[in-house]
Amino acid sequence: MNIGIPELLLLVFLAILLLGARRIPELGASLGKALREFRKAKKDIEDEKSSEDSKNDSNSNA
Repeated sequence: MNIGIPELLLLVFLAILLLGARRIPELGASLGKALREFRKAKKDIEDEKSSEDSKNDSNSNA
């Protein structure tokens, strides 16, 4: 499923029509904040898992 330029323009037009021009920046900011929080949580989980793996490796070598 490829989205081309005409489809993208139609989506933008519909978003402006439904939400209004003032709400679009607010929506973008909220989406950006949510993405940052998701990436931070993902990184925290990966860091926690890697620290547990390193602890397990050091315990198995001893």
